[in-house]
Amino acid sequence: MEANENGLVSLDLIAGGDALMKFNRELGRVTRNILDMNTDAKKKRTITLKIDFVPDEARSNIITTVTCKSTLAPESPAKTLIYLALDASGKACMNELGGKSIIPGQMNIMGQQEGSPAVIDYRN
Repeated sequence: MEANENGLVSLDLIAGGDALMKFNRELGRVTRNILDMNTDAKKKRTITLKIDFVPDEARSNIITTVTCKSTLAPESPAKTLIYLALDASGKACMNELGGKSIIPGQMNIMGQQEGSPAVIDYRN
């Protein structure tokens, strides 16, 4: 490992440049997480770069370990509203309402009439 102009090891030289590479990799993960529209924009993201120094008894050799990790914002939950009712025969029926659901007979954006949604029979 080379030293900088002050005779010290710098961050970009530790572990053959792996410390900086690990940080940059985690920075990329944080950046992608911030740009992900499925995460909360205001949640804090964190990068932790940890460098452990363990000297020998003579204090002339130092075992150095570099780890880097990031804490990202979790994906936002997908929410919907499901309508539950019994049909004429007493069979339970569920239908998603709002959001991405369809309304039978309604015209969609492509000018086509929507069909009936699938009925989920949870008792099978």
